[in-house]
Amino acid sequence: ARYRSFARHGRAVERSSAALEHIKARRWEPRAIRQAEAVATLSEQDFEWVKAHGGTPLLCPNGVSHQEFRDSPSSGPVGLIGSFDYRPNREALRWYLDEVLPLMADAVPAARHMVVGRGAVGACPPVDGLAVHTDVESIDPFYASASIVVAPAVIGGGSQVKIAEAVAHGRCVVAAASTATSIPSHLRDNPLVILAEGPRGFAEAVARMVTDVDRRHALEREARRRPSLSWDESFAPLVAAIESSLR
Repeated sequence: ARYRSFARHGRAVERSSAALEHIKARRWEPRAIRQAEAVATLSEQDFEWVKAHGGTPLLCPNGVSHQEFRDSPSSGPVGLIGSFDYRPNREALRWYLDEVLPLMADAVPAARHMVVGRGAVGACPPVDGLAVHTDVESIDPFYASASIVVAPAVIGGGSQVKIAEAVAHGRCVVAAASTATSIPSHLRDNPLVILAEGPRGFAEAVARMVTDVDRRHALEREARRRPSLSWDESFAPLVAAIESSLR
């Protein structure tokens, strides 16, 4: 899915190489999964693909680490947290800063943003109200200080680990509607996960969550009451398969 997305939506200079990698993957991936005793998949979409190509899939979606939750700060910054030496994250950050941030400046002039993660400094142009933190020892304090987080996506595939991280930290996350099929089913209907489409839809959703503190806190508290899938539960099928193969 990643190379296919690059081939369709990437910059022109990179499309041909991505298309070639996609064609190569279509040839070797089915052979590889049929040779494997089992294949761990992170999404229902990948599970069905492996099954359709003759493999034995195990569904091991991103889990949630249980920790003590606290209400988000009333006026904390909006967080963009990830690894920005990964191209899809850089593209998503650029899209948010170019397309969404100007709309946010009109809707909520006082809103502050922070970009946190490896490669963040090189990925960010100077922007008023934007704090940049790179190569941090832990992302936990930044999640704790955020009012909400955002997970835009322009290209790429994958399991949307940023959404699972946000839920694990008890923060509302505004995510691209195009990633809905990649979000694990146990997170898709979580009250903290808010899907938005296009720059204006994204800006409106972020502005609503930033300004309506009572609503945001109500969603956070509702999410705490819901059972969540732990990492131990998520990877139980994989652990069982490995143990069985070692007998």
